[in-house]
Amino acid sequence: MQFVSETQGWAVAGGHLYWTADGGCHWRNITPEDGPQWGANAIFFLDRVHGWVATGQEVFRTTDGGRSWKKTSVAFSGDLVGLDFVDANNGWLATAGFGGGEMRPAEPAGDIFHTTDGGLHWTDQVDNRLNGGQMRFLTSAIGWALNYAEDKLYRSDDGGVSWTAIEVAPPPGYEARLSLPTFSTPSDGVLAATLLRRRNGSAPPVRYGGDVGLTYMVSHDGGLSWTPTRVFIEPPLVIPVVVSGKTWMVAHPGTTDTDMIETTVDAGQTWTQIRPVGLPLISQFDFASPLVGWARPSGYECVAVGQTCSYREDLLVTVDGGKRWTTIDLTAAGL
Repeated sequence: MQFVSETQGWAVAGGHLYWTADGGCHWRNITPEDGPQWGANAIFFLDRVHGWVATGQEVFRTTDGGRSWKKTSVAFSGDLVGLDFVDANNGWLATAGFGGGEMRPAEPAGDIFHTTDGGLHWTDQVDNRLNGGQMRFLTSAIGWALNYAEDKLYRSDDGGVSWTAIEVAPPPGYEARLSLPTFSTPSDGVLAATLLRRRNGSAPPVRYGGDVGLTYMVSHDGGLSWTPTRVFIEPPLVIPVVVSGKTWMVAHPGTTDTDMIETTVDAGQTWTQIRPVGLPLISQFDFASPLVGWARPSGYECVAVGQTCSYREDLLVTVDGGKRWTTIDLTAAGL
């Protein structure tokens, strides 16, 4: 699920791709080559009309909001695929492989493809240091990518032809699982990092339980150096959101069966705690502006002990920065 504005966005449910133009109240099926076996590796919408879907070894492109699609064959392979476009013409497709079923294989195994005509043709830009399926370009030249196998951040200044590794030092005593950065200016950036408590000696870091944390890391020199801010120790299910360069949010379980939200509007210098009304435990969380946001409830809902659980197909909407949430029945809305 992702929104490109306060009212327009897409979601996947039941093996179909849907679009809303009224904040989730109604949905329209825009699935390319709709069928029971359809499934997307990656989805990206630049705006309300330009979108791309990667599935199998094909990339579908729409220029009319999903009413029609054009298909192009691309010889990509990988278990994790990412799409990113900076305008209607310039875009990238990145892939990652989980060799031998390993979530973080020892050796990178990914590809990068670049298009300059909106996805009609793609050029392979192989860089064996990159393995992530995650890539974000700020301009047609400047971009960021993750090596998913090694949790290394890379920067490109030539449209993805070459990449430079950027050192990101976590807080003392932790190892970091990085995300892609967001920049509010060419100099000022922020990225979320999941933290794993580092053990003594050669033992692997603790991956679950009370030793897992989260921090936002900031840069003021275009991403050449990064500094951690506050460390959250609220596992599990801590969900970070970068709304803008200075506005960030964190959702995490509260003392009851609802989530809590903490937000900052000054790049982490101060934080405000919100006890939201109408927000259950969630699995997805996104904001299009500091006031308007959406969330998806976590998995299953059980009304009483011993009763059969059912999957929740609801969308939660807020228009006051997360203080109050309204539930939209996605089945009734057409999703």
